[in-house]
Amino acid sequence: MKKEFPLKMCCLFLTGLLISFSSCQKLGKIAGTDVDDWDPDLALAIINTKITPQELLDSFRTDGFVQVESDGSIRLVYQGNVISSTGQEISTLDDFTLPVPDSSIVAQYNFPVGNTIDIVDFKAGTLEYVLQSPANEVVSVVLQFPSATQNGQVLEETVVLNNTSSVTGSFSLAASRFNFNNSNNEFPIRYVATRQSDGQPILLTNAEVTFRDLEYSYMQGYIGNYDFNFPLDTVILDIFGNWKQGEIYFEEPKIDIIVRNSFGLPIRMNIDRLDADTYQGGLLALNAPQLQGGIDFDYPSLTEVGAVKTTTITVDNSSNLPAIIQNVPYQIYYELGAEANPDNNSSIIGHLTDTSKFEVDVNVELPLYGWADDFVVEDTFNLDLSTYEEFDALDFKLITENGFPAEARMQLYFEDASGNVLDSLIHEETPIIVAAAPVDGTGRVTEQVITTTTSSFPETRYDGIRYNAKIVRLKASFRTTDAGTSSVRIYSDYELGIKFGARGNLDVEAL
Repeated sequence: MKKEFPLKMCCLFLTGLLISFSSCQKLGKIAGTDVDDWDPDLALAIINTKITPQELLDSFRTDGFVQVESDGSIRLVYQGNVISSTGQEISTLDDFTLPVPDSSIVAQYNFPVGNTIDIVDFKAGTLEYVLQSPANEVVSVVLQFPSATQNGQVLEETVVLNNTSSVTGSFSLAASRFNFNNSNNEFPIRYVATRQSDGQPILLTNAEVTFRDLEYSYMQGYIGNYDFNFPLDTVILDIFGNWKQGEIYFEEPKIDIIVRNSFGLPIRMNIDRLDADTYQGGLLALNAPQLQGGIDFDYPSLTEVGAVKTTTITVDNSSNLPAIIQNVPYQIYYELGAEANPDNNSSIIGHLTDTSKFEVDVNVELPLYGWADDFVVEDTFNLDLSTYEEFDALDFKLITENGFPAEARMQLYFEDASGNVLDSLIHEETPIIVAAAPVDGTGRVTEQVITTTTSSFPETRYDGIRYNAKIVRLKASFRTTDAGTSSVRIYSDYELGIKFGARGNLDVEAL
């Protein structure tokens, strides 16, 4: 994590310089003023600011988010997320037709094999019926489902056959509840057919019912086995995107696998793949004892329908995660699978709703606590100085007041369009631009350290870059306090003060 702060400092220095020049108006002659009276030097204050860790991270353009703890310590969190199928999608109800050969039967609902259902609440669906009478006279039929209710009443429909031998019709099952008996998913169907002429009951010649377009809002019982499959996904750690070489170590990295589940039944998640692409070690598998054997979700009970239960598994220093982070990962792969009722225990009475689901967050947390040694990053920026012919020389001055426990050595290389180096900002190969602030026994910075750096571009040197330099390449290396041998922690109240200016020598003949 130490990379991120110094790299942003470099970007600020360079960006401030170039943007300031590019936003200036072209210097022109001032009417009524004799050129001989001019001071040929012009001082430009480019940057004068103080920067906090939060500001540095916010402007780093990372996909992670910053979390500040109560003690002011900071961690960067990268997040991946998967969402399961809903209850409506994993347990569908097919259309089916039942014959009713007698005035009272026990029918069997065609749930998937292995499911033992006690209760289903329907939010949509239609029951269609066909009734045929042997008598060519008015017959009243009461079609009844004794174990089902609708709006608090026994579910039934009265049908009148007017001097006709058969009739078809339908009614809605919305807001109905069906209760099923024993392991065969059985429910009773009855009808009472009465001749209007004498009030005597009769048996129908034919009767059948069809359940069609069923949708449920709630289901209770043993709902069987179901596999959840998810595609391979990644968490991009762009904090390391510009790394070139060097070491970095985090004391307390962790991966939190957070499950939020509203399925009211056992679900076990397996981590089919969890590994990282690293710059130094290639593809490395994460070995964590916490993940062996799968993760059993917590789930709401029958009295907690609609509740969401959270299960968190933390992969920390008990795994090889610190070693993986030290190899500088740039993305983490994860592939998850899950199974409902994994032990096939039919004695477990579970439940689900049409909106039941589970979500899994895979959070990679990097606390700003550790050390860095010769941690090198590079980046390039476009540059155009050809429009500044008013200057025939430039001097730069940088003053930093560093309250961070890390030093930065950096260099800016001016290159032509083909990438050939024309010059560098400072003659020394690895100058110390920002000196590290000292820390006490607890790792807290005790005072800010002031560093002043100057660089001169006289006319002949400046001419070598202002017309031909098209690219600036930034190379920077970082090291924490005590030459990278001691871990330090970054706190939210740390500050970096920057004063960066340039003094230009005006070519008065060009005005």
